Amino acid sequence: MTMKKWFCILLTAVLLVGSALPAWADEGETTGEGCAQADGSPYSDGDTPSEGSVQNPRYAMYDVLKGIDVSEFQGTIDWAKVAADGVKFAVIRIGGRLSTTGQLYDDDNFAANIRGALANGIQVGVYFVSQAVNETEAVEEANAVLGKRGDWANKLTLTVYLNIENINSQGRLLNTNLSKDEQTNIALTFCNTIHNAGLKAGVYASFLTFNISADAIYNAGYSVWHAQYAASASLQTWYDQWQYSSAGALDGISGAVDMDFWYCANCLTGFADIDPDGWYYDSVRYAVENKLFLGMSNTQFAPNSPMTREMFVTVLYRLAGTPSTDAVSAFQDVTDPAAYYYNAVAWAAENGIVSGMGDGTFGVGRSITRQEMAVFMKRYAAWAGLSASAAGTGTASFSDRTEIASWAQDAMDWATENGILFGMSGTELVPLGTSTRAQVATVLMRLALLLDQ
Repeated sequence: MTMKKWFCILLTAVLLVGSALPAWADEGETTGEGCAQADGSPYSDGDTPSEGSVQNPRYAMYDVLKGIDVSEFQGTIDWAKVAADGVKFAVIRIGGRLSTTGQLYDDDNFAANIRGALANGIQVGVYFVSQAVNETEAVEEANAVLGKRGDWANKLTLTVYLNIENINSQGRLLNTNLSKDEQTNIALTFCNTIHNAGLKAGVYASFLTFNISADAIYNAGYSVWHAQYAASASLQTWYDQWQYSSAGALDGISGAVDMDFWYCANCLTGFADIDPDGWYYDSVRYAVENKLFLGMSNTQFAPNSPMTREMFVTVLYRLAGTPSTDAVSAFQDVTDPAAYYYNAVAWAAENGIVSGMGDGTFGVGRSITRQEMAVFMKRYAAWAGLSASAAGTGTASFSDRTEIASWAQDAMDWATENGILFGMSGTELVPLGTSTRAQVATVLMRLALLLDQ
């Protein structure tokens, strides 16, 4: 799997040059569709949640930013007032597909909204209201977005979202009766097309009620934007955004507006032991943002703690997208299916990525050595379809090359030749040395970026 999510970057206030886009309407149908779950509201308890909503504790290490999503039906927005009211991001409708005729339409206020948001320092994403009933139409919808990208595509901090919902009781999407797999594949096709164009992609839905798999979206590396109007979100899958209300009130907007939270791992402010100036900061941020591994607690990342063999294999398993597996562990020390690392170790063994200690055990609890990491990563790269051959010269300049075990020599050459492992000093590779969590974050980021080339 390739990594499709990237660092949150700070966005400076810029002006976007553009003109309003024409809207389509036919047979009396308006374009007032999207981000309102018409066939079963995600709002569950009759109360309008607020910024006081209860956040899932797993997001304690994230910045939780206040945002909105808007369309032409918010009318003319005073974005300066919106920014002054504490809004940090906005997801702006770019267009959609009508639910009766299937005609594509543009949002009349898209250009004005994205220009106004950017001019006032508000980070932006966009959404397209889908009524695609097959993968061909999903590509058509993605291309409709890409055809309007203009300069705004270079200004996005957030994601291009496919907004999936049933618009009305007679809508084409509702009446097609797609299966969960069919609906999920349509969404993934849209995301793949957007991603292949160099933009971040994701899916908006009320995932607890709509017939689509949040796990499949997340495991493919795409953003999950979950709609649930309640005091807290109960979706078990990791989500990047939570739309918690459709009845928000803000300065600068007449009438109600959808309210959202964005969980941004950019600053890692929840970890008291992370030094923003530390050499490892970007790597740890990458690992956390991409959920390869998180903290030892909600407040401690433990960058200097050792990484065990089972921890490292679990990270590789997450890098692979946490694939579904029925593999059964044959290792004497990996017997509890409830252990957090059980599926990862069983999957890795089944796919030839790990082979254990040679005595029937995997080596649970042992700190992983640098040469073991190299072997696991080389096998993983081969499993992922990357050519994992080595010229055999990567370790030639290191004085401790003779300390590398014969079974690890090719892997160490490959890792050093590809810039995944460097020496612990100018002359020593330290193949038998162990690695800290911060060092592993750095190595895994390099591997992920190599796989994404």
